[in-house]
Amino acid sequence: RVEYGLLATTTAATNDQMLEGQRTISMAVPFRAKDVAAERTEFGHPDVAIMLTLLSYYQHGLSDQQIDRVFDKLQRKDKSSQEAIYQSWVHLARHSVDESVTKLTGVNRKDRAMMEKYIYPFLRYHMAAINFFLNQCIFPHQAKEFAQKLVGNAWMMTSKCRRQRVTGFSGTNDTQWLLP
Repeated sequence: RVEYGLLATTTAATNDQMLEGQRTISMAVPFRAKDVAAERTEFGHPDVAIMLTLLSYYQHGLSDQQIDRVFDKLQRKDKSSQEAIYQSWVHLARHSVDESVTKLTGVNRKDRAMMEKYIYPFLRYHMAAINFFLNQCIFPHQAKEFAQKLVGNAWMMTSKCRRQRVTGFSGTNDTQWLLP
């Protein structure tokens, strides 16, 4: 049973939504029930959120719009980086790529027929393209990183070095390597 997934597959993030201030999530979120995402929740541990996001995208693949965003990000890089990145994708799937699109210069993004016949199927489940999309488009904006991490445990609450009154909680076994 799957207990996580992508909220963005049902409510695609568009520029209009971002302008209206609606919250769009492209990271994996917990599911409340079968195929019902818990819309206002996130995973508490960043490593869990990143891993489940990777697994979700590997399983579901990239949409046509997301592949277009990959090419938008790719075009913002210098020419040598563009070709090197694209060639690494082609090299990993050299037997399933049509000869006409083995070079980045052979990809005409305005030709929808070519994109739908060759590029979208080629990159939809391509792990390197998915990693590029997540690292360039999703993680920088949606994976939260804080300068400091506030941590407290039972040992700190009973320390004689504390200066202020401490309020704690019970029920968490903090002597284990894996916390809830």
